[in-house]
Order: sequence, then structure tokens, then C-alpha cells
Amino acid sequence: MAAVVVSLATDVSLKRLEAPCAYNRATDDLFQVNDDGFAFLERALAGAPAADADPEFLATCLAEGILVEAAAGAPARATAVTAVADAEPSLRYLLVHLTTRCNLRCGHCYLGDPAALDLPVELIAPLLDDFAGGGGLRLLLSGGEPLLHPRFHEINALLPDRDVRVVLLTNGTLLDRDTAARLNVHEVQVSLDGMEAAHDALRGTGSFAAALAGLRTAKAAGLQVSVASTVNALDVPDFDDLAELVHDLDVWQWTIDVPSDAGRFADRPDLHVPLGAAARVLHLSSPSGSHGDDEDYTCGAHLAAVMPDGAVCKCGLLPEVRGGNVRSGLQVAWRALPHQRTATLGEACRACAVLAECRGGCRYRAGGLLCEAPDPVQCYRFGVV
Repeated sequence: MAAVVVSLATDVSLKRLEAPCAYNRATDDLFQVNDDGFAFLERALAGAPAADADPEFLATCLAEGILVEAAAGAPARATAVTAVADAEPSLRYLLVHLTTRCNLRCGHCYLGDPAALDLPVELIAPLLDDFAGGGGLRLLLSGGEPLLHPRFHEINALLPDRDVRVVLLTNGTLLDRDTAARLNVHEVQVSLDGMEAAHDALRGTGSFAAALAGLRTAKAAGLQVSVASTVNALDVPDFDDLAELVHDLDVWQWTIDVPSDAGRFADRPDLHVPLGAAARVLHLSSPSGSHGDDEDYTCGAHLAAVMPDGAVCKCGLLPEVRGGNVRSGLQVAWRALPHQRTATLGEACRACAVLAECRGGCRYRAGGLLCEAPDPVQCYRFGVV
């Protein structure tokens, strides 16, 4: 009988971040392991005898889907590499604004009304290599509406065989059967801002039905589907019904947030809602998929955004906080970005009982990246106010 060997599961990658980890991009699970365990997982890239592993560690890895059994002599994985982050905090999540083009004109869009601009396709492959090679976990493709990039099909063709999880952030209205079948992504996140009347009042007549159809089409194509919702004066009464709809859709995750006072939302006071009322629905959101962000840093410790002009920013709400341009290298720009530590927050935050979970909240809503003030939305959410 052939000796039993174990191999790293197809969707699992090894990442040396602040600690050695195994990342399952299909399930978005990150597992921290010790040095001995990581060394064994590296050997398992080419197939390692099961007898060489600590029995308890082996059982855990098999149960969690990190390792799979294989016969001796099975071919090694083609992507037998280990990604290494050379910066702290590590860059784990990358939001790429592919284009400013959009087929909707949403009342809460923080981008406002920019001129049409598309991220050059020739920048995409080096960007993906730089992100994956530096330990990146989750690539978020956004816009505008990302499907409106005039060369989206070329970008889509570059996505397979990368050791990162790819998520498409879309309004859902352009997701027909053919488009969904061709997508090389793991997850499609569709925006639903209330039930039909509220959603259409915010995003345009017919947009709710189109978004719902797109979501179901993506799900039928075998893609994981999630929902993103914003809290505004139009949809606050809808959240009980929306929660029931999201449950019936059986989505991967439901993200709920309060829009920031930027772009078109800044000019729509009629959409603003008292923070106390907003806080009452935020608990419906699914648990954060941040893999336990470093408590030493404030919000977005491991996140950067790439704008359509190639600029690398702290986030899309803070485009002026730049570390450089992807043309000079993503990791170079990441190391040049400022990163705020929780120790530099004001006394109200530093003494707060929920600081480890909140970490100062959204720094844009607090007043700026290096501002000492707390995020008032989070204060209401956690019952501090």
C-alpha cells in the first residue's frame, strides 16, 4: 500500500505576514500557525508524509481543509510558492477602483461626479503580482461600476491563478447570465439599499429589480454572493424586511454601513439620518471579515486603495493621503503611506472599553487619518454614546 502523504489544498496559500499563516481564498479563512507547523505546510506543497506531522496539527489541518490526503508520488502543486510581506502592517486588502464610469447616479456616492477615467490595463498584471507576492489576501474590484471599464474582459482574464481572493463590488444591474458565467472572481458583492421604493429613490427607477436579478444570476453561476447596504433616511424603515430578504437569498455576507459625508451625499441632507437611529440597524451586519486586524493600528490597518489614475491611497475616502503610484510599485507606495496607531488617538478612544474592537472607527468620519477624535458612528454602534 502506498504511503499516505498530504498536500496543501488547492485554494490554500502560505503567507508570511506578521505571523506565519495559511489562507484559504475560497472560504476567506486565515489560519495562524507556529514556525514548525508552517515549515511542514511548506513541505506539503510538494507532498509530505503524513507520519512526519504532529498528529494533532495534522488532524486540525485536515478538518479545516488546509491539507488534503494524496497518494505518494502525486504531482506537486504548480504554484509552490510562499508569499512574504516585507512591511508592517502588512498589506492584506486592496481596493482597486478600475474606473469612474457608472450607469447609475446614486444620491450617496462619495466619489461625486468625476470625469471618466479608467485604470490602464497594462498596470493590472504588475499590480496583481506585487499584491500577491507581498502576502495580499483579498482583492476588491470596484468603480464607479467596474464592469463598465472598456477593457474589463482583459482584466478579468488576468485574475485566475493568483493566490488571492477576488471580490467584485457592483451595483448588479449589468450582471447578465453571460457576464456572470465568464467572471474569474470568488465573490460578487451587490448593493441593496433598502427595499424597492427606497433603493430606486436612491439609485434610480428599476435599479432594485435589476440588482436583485443580477445577484440571483451570479448565484446561479456558482459564485459566492454578498450584499452591501448603506443606512440613510430612505431605507431605515426597511431593514427588518431587508434582513428577511437577505436571509432568503442565503448570501455569503451582509455588510451595513453609514455613508460618509462626502461626494453627492454631502449635498443631500435629506438622506442623512440621526446616528442613534442608524446604530440600531448596524448590528444586523455580518461579522467583519478582517481576520483580526492588528489592535495596535486604527481602522484600515491592512487596507489600501488604488485609484483609476494609479495613485495608491489610504482609502477611497482619503484620496489625498497618497503613498505614490502603482507605476513605481505597489509595495513601495504601501510602505510610504502613513499608518496611525491607536496609541495616538485621543484620551476618549484610548480609555474606551471597546477600543480593541472599534480601533477608532472610520478615520474619515472622525475627521481625518491622523485625527485624535473618535468616529461618532462607532460610538453609537457600541453604545458609548
